[in-house]
Formats: sequence, C-alpha cells, structure tokens
Amino acid sequence: MGDFYSNRITDVTAIIKQAADAGFRSFDCASFYENEALVGVGLKNCGVPRSELYIGSKVWSAAIDSGPDAVYAQCMQTLQE
Repeated sequence: MGDFYSNRITDVTAIIKQAADAGFRSFDCASFYENEALVGVGLKNCGVPRSELYIGSKVWSAAIDSGPDAVYAQCMQTLQE
C-alpha cells in the first residue's frame, strides 16, 4: 500500500489499520513523503505482528546525488522512524 499523501496521524493510523484488516502486509514509504514516523506509529498499532509486515522505502535522488554518506544517513533516518 502506498502512503504518499498521508500526513495526519489520525488519517495514517486509520488507513493502515483498514489496510491491515483487509489483508495488506506490504507498505511503501519514502522519507520524501515526510510521514515515515506516522506510518511507523500506524504499523505498530495495526494489530499485525511485525514479522508479517513488509515495509519498503526509497532513497530520494537528492541523497543519491550527495554521495554515500547522505544515502546512509537517509537509510538510518528511515530505520529510526
């Protein structure tokens, strides 16, 4: 499930809960969307064990253009959120 336009906590948690209840287990994120922390909260509270969830993210081109340290920093931020 993509979550590009989700940036309010009530929307994100409700959408993720509904998706999880419908059987979704794959969630697509990106730090560019500026909502990874909200998605993390939604996933923690959706009632599905973490071991059953697949969470993907992307490194934005600005980080890639800035070099390996910027890519690493963006990956670490994603993992924290």
